[in-house]
Amino acid sequence: MGVYNSLNKIKFTSISERYQVPRRYRASVSELHASLISYVCNHFSNTLKYKQQVTDALNILTYCVLENETPPFDWSKSSPLNTMPDFNMDNVAKILGGIYLTVDGIDWDVSPTDISNSMKISDSPVEPAPQPAAKIKVNKDISQNMITSASIEKPSIDEGTQKEDLYIRSPIYPRFDYSKPWLSQQDGPDKLVIYTTLPEIPTKQNEISVTTEVSMMSDAELMKLYPTRLIRTRAAAMYEAVDGLKYDSDVGLILPVEGFTEDQLVDNVIRYPHLYKLQRVVDGNVQSFYTHIEIDGELIPVDDCWDSLPESSVIPKQSEFIKEYVVRRYLLEEENGIQHKYSMYGTLLPYLTLFMPSTQYISRGYIDVLSIARSCVESRVSFKRSRNPILRRLNLSV
Repeated sequence: MGVYNSLNKIKFTSISERYQVPRRYRASVSELHASLISYVCNHFSNTLKYKQQVTDALNILTYCVLENETPPFDWSKSSPLNTMPDFNMDNVAKILGGIYLTVDGIDWDVSPTDISNSMKISDSPVEPAPQPAAKIKVNKDISQNMITSASIEKPSIDEGTQKEDLYIRSPIYPRFDYSKPWLSQQDGPDKLVIYTTLPEIPTKQNEISVTTEVSMMSDAELMKLYPTRLIRTRAAAMYEAVDGLKYDSDVGLILPVEGFTEDQLVDNVIRYPHLYKLQRVVDGNVQSFYTHIEIDGELIPVDDCWDSLPESSVIPKQSEFIKEYVVRRYLLEEENGIQHKYSMYGTLLPYLTLFMPSTQYISRGYIDVLSIARSCVESRVSFKRSRNPILRRLNLSV
């Protein structure tokens, strides 16, 4: 393994070819790095802030592959920095070890692009955490500038519900009512504050936040959360036919899990169509959910047991498929009375994401669409509250 530092640098434009990642991950890492490098070459800004943003992105992409956690479906190669998933960089550094990249370990052999464009990109925030929490001190001017810059962008033609409307992460430019604290509490020397997110009544699923109160929403407002068209929320590989696997035109591939019927498997995908950054609690520590399977109370690395699983004969041994299988097996077992020793970090409740119009839910037998819309709000609020660092610190997350 190579150690990249100020004395042993790697050229930025050569990272996708020369980065010393283990051989079995090389193709996947190289492809992701290449797309990011191509983007940066056309948007480069010679500032420390921008370089750090790019370096973090490279490390996160490597971490995703090594941990079998491919970038979530809302990550975009055409806007790779603004949509980069949020991870704990200390944990990323620990996992990558000697191949962890630093700004000083890269020879930035790329020239700045047009200054106005570069400034716009470098000032754009990396994808925020699932629920941005107001910190001890808030710079209102910065937040207001972010809102203003978003409002003057040329609006796009309305093509109905967009995929980003369904994202779990918050909008790139979140808005808060700083005159209306939703929570304000002293914890030792720190005053912890969460401000009310705007709009208080969400008009899109991605506007649902820690502070959303479903009791304030009318039936009509709940029903507006349904998309106007079917949106594919799973990994792209789940929508390509595979020999030996069932395929549903609405939900995609149906991965078998021994002991469960096809109807149960399809229902599981409809109720849990979006698996986003899931983690597991192991001996008090949090780790990626997708690298291990719990069998009879024992947590076993997927690589060690995959070939012995009966489903492995038809499910491709690829990260996207393994991720789906591990989570869906866990959810199906949990809902059918099998209790796990190693629980999921935070909650994951049904209908976290509504991925098709209400009429399509009805046509598939899910008749009470108003109740389902309400469940969407409740699931998202629970998902975000159970992972919010301030609420967890105050033991108020559940």
